[in-house]
Amino acid sequence: MRVAEGEEMSVKRLKTAIFLAAFFGLQSTPVFAIDWQSDYAAALEQARQQDKYIMIDFFAEWCHWCKVLDEKVYSDAAVQEAAGNFVCVKIDADKNRSLMVSYSVRGLPTIVFLNSRGEEVQRIVGGNRPASFFAEMMKRVIEGEFQSVGSAITPPPDTQQSGSGQAVQLTAPANVAPAPQTPAPEPVKANEPHPAGTFQLQGIMADASGSMAIINDSVVKQGSRVSGADVVKIESGKVTLSYNGEEIVLTS
Repeated sequence: MRVAEGEEMSVKRLKTAIFLAAFFGLQSTPVFAIDWQSDYAAALEQARQQDKYIMIDFFAEWCHWCKVLDEKVYSDAAVQEAAGNFVCVKIDADKNRSLMVSYSVRGLPTIVFLNSRGEEVQRIVGGNRPASFFAEMMKRVIEGEFQSVGSAITPPPDTQQSGSGQAVQLTAPANVAPAPQTPAPEPVKANEPHPAGTFQLQGIMADASGSMAIINDSVVKQGSRVSGADVVKIESGKVTLSYNGEEIVLTS
């Protein structure tokens, strides 16, 4: 049976479209293309040998904004390209308490940038910034715009990974009080309404415009209102609320 010329052209176009769709689908960038490590000590050594900066992402499984970073920021092409200039390591804050204390991490997520000597040069607290902000900050770090703000933190022996690839529990350095072993809060689902009187502090950050906090998925400042409460004060590591005449202190 002979195929009409018009039908033959349509079949060819269809085949070409299918081929192109398959080709570009295979060529697309993976969603999570950053080469994350989980061994802090090994990352420091690799950065020293390769003379690279280090990007440490302190996260927790229950942290909503940590998941936002993974889905919205670390999937961005510009961020992934910039990350190629870093040794990138993810640290589970719940399993690495002493390292969290050593870096004075008071809210999650916290991203700490180190030079190749292991000295901190900059950090980002909170996950509500756009990918363009992260890409620009990483670019400025790579270009050496920031000076070190402290000495290198030597990893204690218990920062090594177990044979299963999971981080083992750390003990705090002798001169640093361990972080309180409080149970992890329940995960926060995006866009899920929070009942009045229920509050979860998810991060604290500061920039040129002042201090801000993330409470119940909302970015607030002093004087803001969230879930029926007034934000009275935002300080390093804690936020004071007023709810129905009662003072409530949230700590990170």
